[in-house]
Amino acid sequence: MSLGLSLFWAVSADGQTYHFKQYTANDGLPTNAVYGGIQDQKGFIWFYTEHGVSRFDGQEFRNYTVEDGLPVNDVWYLAEDRQGRIWLNTFGTKLVAIEDDSVKTYYESTDPHFQRFDFFANDQDLAIYEKGTGQLLIPDSQRGLQRLPVPKVIDSIPDYLLLPCSRDTFLQFHKSLSQITLIANGGFRESYLLDKQDAATWRRLNHNHRHSRTYWNKELFFWPPKDSLLYYFSLKTGKLLHYNLKQVFGATPHLLRYQQLHGQLQIQTNLGLFILDNQLNGVDTLKFQLAADSDVHRSFRDREGNYWVCTKDRGVFFLTARQRNAKLFTIEGRYEVGITHIRKSGKGAIVAGTRKGALLKLNPNEEFQLLLPELKGQLNDSRNINAICVRDDQHLWIARPILPLEYVKLSNHQTITQPVDYEKLSIEDHGIPHFFDTPARKLGLGLGIKDLAWHAPSQRLCVARGTHSYLLHFEGKDRPQRLELLTSKRTYACAFSPDGKIWLGHIDGLAAYTTEEGYQPALAPELIQGLYIQKLIYDSSHEILWIGSDGGGVIALYKDTAFTVKGTEGLSINDLHLEDKTLFVATNQGAQLIRISPDVIHSQVAETYSIREGIPSVETQAITSDSGAIYIGSAMGLAKISKQEAYFNYRHPKLYFSGLEVDEVPLPPDTSYTMNSVPYQLSFSFIGLSFKSLGDIQYFYQLKGVDEQVMQTSDRQIRYTNLSPGEYTFTVLAEDNNQQRSEIYTVNLTIHSNFWQQFMPWIIAMLVVALTAWLFYRWRLHRHRQQAEQENAINRQFAELELQALQAQMNPHFVFNSLSAIQYFIAANEKQQADNYLSKFAMLMRQFLESSKTRYLSLHQELHLIRLYIELEQMRFPNRFEADITMEPDINPYTTLIPTMLLQPFVENAINHGLFHKMAGGKLSLDIVKDENQMLICTLKDNGVGRTAAKSIQQKAGKAYRSRAMQITNERLHALRVIEGYDVKVEVADLTNQDGSAAGTRVIIAVPEIE
Repeated sequence: MSLGLSLFWAVSADGQTYHFKQYTANDGLPTNAVYGGIQDQKGFIWFYTEHGVSRFDGQEFRNYTVEDGLPVNDVWYLAEDRQGRIWLNTFGTKLVAIEDDSVKTYYESTDPHFQRFDFFANDQDLAIYEKGTGQLLIPDSQRGLQRLPVPKVIDSIPDYLLLPCSRDTFLQFHKSLSQITLIANGGFRESYLLDKQDAATWRRLNHNHRHSRTYWNKELFFWPPKDSLLYYFSLKTGKLLHYNLKQVFGATPHLLRYQQLHGQLQIQTNLGLFILDNQLNGVDTLKFQLAADSDVHRSFRDREGNYWVCTKDRGVFFLTARQRNAKLFTIEGRYEVGITHIRKSGKGAIVAGTRKGALLKLNPNEEFQLLLPELKGQLNDSRNINAICVRDDQHLWIARPILPLEYVKLSNHQTITQPVDYEKLSIEDHGIPHFFDTPARKLGLGLGIKDLAWHAPSQRLCVARGTHSYLLHFEGKDRPQRLELLTSKRTYACAFSPDGKIWLGHIDGLAAYTTEEGYQPALAPELIQGLYIQKLIYDSSHEILWIGSDGGGVIALYKDTAFTVKGTEGLSINDLHLEDKTLFVATNQGAQLIRISPDVIHSQVAETYSIREGIPSVETQAITSDSGAIYIGSAMGLAKISKQEAYFNYRHPKLYFSGLEVDEVPLPPDTSYTMNSVPYQLSFSFIGLSFKSLGDIQYFYQLKGVDEQVMQTSDRQIRYTNLSPGEYTFTVLAEDNNQQRSEIYTVNLTIHSNFWQQFMPWIIAMLVVALTAWLFYRWRLHRHRQQAEQENAINRQFAELELQALQAQMNPHFVFNSLSAIQYFIAANEKQQADNYLSKFAMLMRQFLESSKTRYLSLHQELHLIRLYIELEQMRFPNRFEADITMEPDINPYTTLIPTMLLQPFVENAINHGLFHKMAGGKLSLDIVKDENQMLICTLKDNGVGRTAAKSIQQKAGKAYRSRAMQITNERLHALRVIEGYDVKVEVADLTNQDGSAAGTRVIIAVPEIE
């Protein structure tokens, strides 16, 4: 393979910006067309828009429209008076204000000369000038609006030459006279002349735009359109001075509006905010670069130091004070660069790789320099720069999936890349199976690289790949001299320890490689075994191997022990960077700073950087640092966060108690409430104001007398039900995302009750309890009587059934046939047979009579009765059938109980109606087992003619007698179920041969365990 040489000239890219939080109509704003906003005395943010007014508390927007009482939805200015009312300026004739969450109309002009309302607002005052009618409207606490006349000369002065500057003072400009006149109510006039040099400047200025000037702190500010200078004339010194805003913003901005807020003058421009204090010092400048299609209208800074940028079509952009410490870098006008890897070069320059394969360098003037261009026409995953490894001040390696490993030389004017020539490298495989046996196949070793690590003392580069990781031996040369295979396992991370030992991170644990011992799985603690390892870095000063895992956080391998760093549990680690006693971590949940403790074991997360700190994405991919900043890469670009915060906000959150609801009836905010009746439900509502927390606010509350301890919640309403009369104290405070707390708000609550409210519930309850007890007693008595009667009836029925069963079992035919058999034996001179038969017959009769006295027999007794019965039947019909009785060995027949004479009727039926009609070869079997539920399963089978044939034979014989043994048995079982609760199941089935002919009958009797 021939050497490849690429030459690219560095090109300057775009500068830096901030990551703004954006609020739109999707978040609750009435529209994305937002003119501007203010912050009221309580701390709420108010926006005025094309479609109404919106109050924002950090989590929810409360919108006011014509449905709430606004004269029109198009509101183009808001101002607050001393009473906390929010006044709306529209193009209509009505003056309305929002007070106590409702819209009130205070004034409507009916004068035909009416033109408009002009608002003049500062931190102390609000004055409304009714242009065309000669009235000045001053909000007050008693009548709503106080009307003051203004000098008649005011209406004769053109708008562009007149400026209201307080509730009773106006400034008149004289362009040609280079003069400014102060006009006050009562006719007082005072003129200020400009000196000759200032007068010449004054006359050149364009005075035709009334919105380009304001009066503040006895200074007249004036910004001519399309001018880079902001002028101000001091009434105290008589001097005309200026600020050069082009120098402030780097370009000539356009004035949008002045706003006097919190003792400052905020000059709102399309390029940012310029803020002056009351000494005319520039205390802050915010330059913002929003998307090209963002039409900035007005912006302001609130008391917390947060910035709000209102746009005409994209809602509101929000930036916290702390987010200003993070700067985002863009390239070629794109905000989302997609950083996949960051490293610091030998000279300290930050080098970054992108998901599209570009290599970037951050210059000292904090501009991106394009070192290598993006790869075109490939899928994103194929273009990523997966690894950057620095060799020295001017050389590094980069790995892109679809290109061989590249050696990059950096210089001031050009970037030279040289791919590693794998075709010429000899391979030491150490017996590892591989397929890199031809020059063409060797090229595959340069693809699919996951990580790189350089060991300068031994001049070796470790290359971790999806398969077949290896070492490149450089031996002091620019090009590798040989290649040594380490393992064929999939490897995601690699690192060197100072002694040259190589650590390899696999998807199922850790391994190590040394020249002496070769590749060996690490004898690591159980915590690391089977771990999916994504990043490795060796800390030589503490002798720790830091491990970044997929889902297991950061793990430290220290002196043969391993532990997970506190605060990283469950995180997926994408990158690690070590600096002195600090470990920087890029994770799927932001970036982290870990302080390494002297004993290592107590190392833990000290800082977390997420969206609230200015990172554009919560998922970070790469991280590095220098002496002054941390650099964090994500899919949305590169962020630089200063280690020493220049902008911060340690203001504690404000808690606003919004009121109490009593049985869903709202009461206004107060510190004390008294109730003359006991409510069913009380709801305390409150709002924590901390916009920097982005809604992450916790509340700690307690209702003393109910809550035993202080409770915590993120809800903004707490409900209590069924409180007893008494004295209560409710306390609540808010905690922001920096664990700063508001002052405690206390509400005293008194609940009274009259006699009926206090005692009537108890009286009613006692009566209800007494009535319920009496009714329950009567019901129980009636129930017992019913049960006794039912039990007596069933007992009587049971006795009758037992007698009937006994009678049925002593079948007249059986007795007659038995006696006939005895007579036959005597006549045939078979005295011994007759004697045996008579003896067994007498024993069976005795067993029948004894068993009829009890409901249950032991299984032994029941089987003895059945055997006697079967033996008699076999003597009557010799050689006609065989009988077999089997029982599971685990069954104890002497302790196992069974309902009396339960099986005998079924045996009798099998012999008399099944086997009787067979002349020979009859078989009768009784098998007794127990199932898993301890039920006794008795299976009786015969190979007789079957039930259908038996019935047919009986009908043909014309027999009128019908045995009721089975019917009586079923009635006995029903009685047992009702009285004793024992449910005996009987299942009868006809057996058939393969040709469908009758093969007998099977009866299965399931008897539950009887105690």
